[in-house]
Amino acid sequence: MGSEEAYHTVQGPIKARRGADAAGWIYKDLLDFYGSPDPEKPENVKEVYKNIAEKVRIEHREFQDELAEIAIPESHHKDLPGHGMLIEFCTSEDSTIGKVGHQHGVHVIRCTEKTLNVEDPKTEKALLDMIANKPGTDLLGSLPCGPWTQWQHMNAHKYGAAYIDKLERSRQLSRRLLKRFSKIAKATQRPEAVLPSNGHDTVPAGL
Repeated sequence: MGSEEAYHTVQGPIKARRGADAAGWIYKDLLDFYGSPDPEKPENVKEVYKNIAEKVRIEHREFQDELAEIAIPESHHKDLPGHGMLIEFCTSEDSTIGKVGHQHGVHVIRCTEKTLNVEDPKTEKALLDMIANKPGTDLLGSLPCGPWTQWQHMNAHKYGAAYIDKLERSRQLSRRLLKRFSKIAKATQRPEAVLPSNGHDTVPAGL
């Protein structure tokens, strides 16, 4: 599916966006909302919006800087030691991916709130060590989107500054998780991995 594909809704056609293009539009939407608050809002709310908008601008600049570092993944070789292993980043104890993976001979490592909680820096180290020792390990992420849904615009308008402060704390956690996921994803995309069969063959490693 290309980034230019259009979907039709009751409000007319909308263009589907993917990858960096979609992320760029999310940042733009956030800046449009927080960068131009309603003039009738209290001054303290305007100040909160201004601070959020500045943080979004910083995140956007960092995101753009990182784009150039992202490698294009290629299918990895079946003989890599991590072939058949999948890290499921942010999931449930009984995830469908884990069940289906088991049925197809894929070893799924679930990162849940109770086991390998990705909010814990120790989990990050454990996953990076695992990827380093098992090149060819795949990664799947489904990060919580609650702090970024369109409903949050309504909630911020309805509940005011106290809610916006709480929402911003949730978004700070969301940003940390995204950065952690990006770091782990980059580790799976190392340019080369040596096959265990001999010391001369190299193949692309990654997703």
